[in-house]
Amino acid sequence: MKSLEQYGESVSRHWRVILISILVIGCLIRLYGIDWGLPYLYDSDEPIFVSAAYHILSNRDLNPHWFGAPATTVIYMLAGLYTLIFFIGRGLGFFASPGDFQSLYFQDPTIFYLSGRLISAVFGIATIIIIYLIGTKIFNRTIGFMAALFITINPLHVNYSKLVRMDVLMTFLILLALWYCLKILENNSLSNYILASFFMGLAIATKYPAVIFTITIVLTYIISNGWQSRRYLKPISSTIACIAGAFLGSPFLFLDFQRVLLDVTKENRTQHLSGTGEGLIQNIIWYFQNTLSESFTFYGLLFIGIGFILCLASKQKDRWLLISFPPFFLLFISSLNLRWDRWLIPIIPFGCILLAYGIHEVAKWIEHRINIRMGFCIVLISLVILSAPLLSVSIVQGREKSGIDTRTMAGQWMISNLPTGSSVLVESSAPQLPKKSFKFFRVSSSRKALVEIDPEKIQHEIFRPRGHIGRIRDVEDIKRKNIEYVVMSNKYDRYLRERERYPDIINTYEELMASGSLIYEVKRIPKVNTGPRIHIYKVRP
Repeated sequence: MKSLEQYGESVSRHWRVILISILVIGCLIRLYGIDWGLPYLYDSDEPIFVSAAYHILSNRDLNPHWFGAPATTVIYMLAGLYTLIFFIGRGLGFFASPGDFQSLYFQDPTIFYLSGRLISAVFGIATIIIIYLIGTKIFNRTIGFMAALFITINPLHVNYSKLVRMDVLMTFLILLALWYCLKILENNSLSNYILASFFMGLAIATKYPAVIFTITIVLTYIISNGWQSRRYLKPISSTIACIAGAFLGSPFLFLDFQRVLLDVTKENRTQHLSGTGEGLIQNIIWYFQNTLSESFTFYGLLFIGIGFILCLASKQKDRWLLISFPPFFLLFISSLNLRWDRWLIPIIPFGCILLAYGIHEVAKWIEHRINIRMGFCIVLISLVILSAPLLSVSIVQGREKSGIDTRTMAGQWMISNLPTGSSVLVESSAPQLPKKSFKFFRVSSSRKALVEIDPEKIQHEIFRPRGHIGRIRDVEDIKRKNIEYVVMSNKYDRYLRERERYPDIINTYEELMASGSLIYEVKRIPKVNTGPRIHIYKVRP
């Protein structure tokens, strides 16, 4: 049987075929179910970015007027993409004027969201390439390919490559900055410093926590002895390049600073349903027990730990750069008030490279110390053990997204079974329906009172519910408003998991359910479709 080194030589001879095969898998798995939910908008964050891009074009105002992420790079790319789609559509005769394009946005926004998701998928696939290049540069082609394979099938990265969001783009930009940091170690040129800092600036304009990568750039300066050359030229040039990248990606981050402070303050809230943190240590444990273990499995985390320790003990400077970002980023997000699995996406690629390195080094140790045949077997077995469950989860996610969402099913049932014009109280994550199909009510988040929706004030043809029914002050107000039906999503289930924090809200939900008759219920079928559990109650007179 061949040694690992001989297999590595074989991999090097066929690297193009292997890389293309991995990219094809990455492309297919990211396109599977990418149109989920459309034309309905079931992700709560996607409309933030798409509507900001739309308003930039319709108002001819480059200021997005929202800087919560800030995600301005995503918003500008969407605006540019929509402009291109319009001119192509106009050339083909689909749009006679900008008014036609605007009407399409309000009637059926599918093309706006699907094209935005395709941008995320493109950067997700580009991430596979840059990980292969980084893994090959620091280690060898075998490790580069294994790392590329792991990110290709990583469920978290695959899932967010199907959404109009900024996480995948920020991750790609950070990896680009790391690439130029590695090049600094080879060629201590000013251009490499500028490019590394410029891409970090773009990453910050995409999502604020990218600023943690400053640690890696500073470490690069120190270990490359670049700070001794011309003293202050490179640090000053890099600082200017970073600011320039951030300004290019989000100019109004500097020009509309008052709005920036307002949005960042709103984002820094202390509580969020299903996302409230429990302090630094508990948050770190939560990330390891949930997001990281689901992204790599426990077996994979062991190899990542081995890879991290070996890099830390190594005398090779490029390996220090590889491990300089993930621990500090994990500490930062764990120190925040909230916690979300998507916040870990930027360190997933680093984990993939360390995982591949850990497997390779353990196999090499076994090959040299025990048996030459066992080294390759360890690599092969590890790839199967790790890849099988991750690929399975990613495929199942795509299959579920390709199915009919529970909200769509509930909406179809309502249109078929409830009288047109009935008075209906709905909450967020509930079915989205034609705005004139029923008389809609929602709970105002500020006043905690029922508000009737005027369909004439809704620009979109589809009514998208907001608010949580459990926050209403007085359940009897439902009867006073002559509301006939109440449509509940999974908010009650989510509040119930945090009963200690929200006892009053849970009591409100339970009082409401006791005062009505359940006439319809639908919940997702695992491996078939997705969506929250939907309850529809008929209010008793």
